[in-house]
Amino acid sequence: MIRVGVHVSIAGSIDTAVDRAIEKGCDTFQIFTRNPRGWKIKELTETNAIRFIEKLNRTGIFPPILLLLP
Repeated sequence: MIRVGVHVSIAGSIDTAVDRAIEKGCDTFQIFTRNPRGWKIKELTETNAIRFIEKLNRTGIFPPILLLLP
C-alpha cells in the first residue's frame, strides 16, 4: 500500500501536526522535532506527547517520519 503524506508544522503543539495531516487527507506525515533553522528548542511535555499518541491511535494515521535534529 502506498502512503501519501506531507511535511506538517508542529507550531502550537506537536499534536496539532496530526490534525493538519488529517485536514490535508494524508495517510502519514513528516515533522521536524524542532525548527531546523533556529537554536531555540521548545521542550516536549508529557501531556503533549500523550495527546500526540492518542490522536495517532484515534485517527489511524500511519506514524510520522521524524527528522531528529541535534
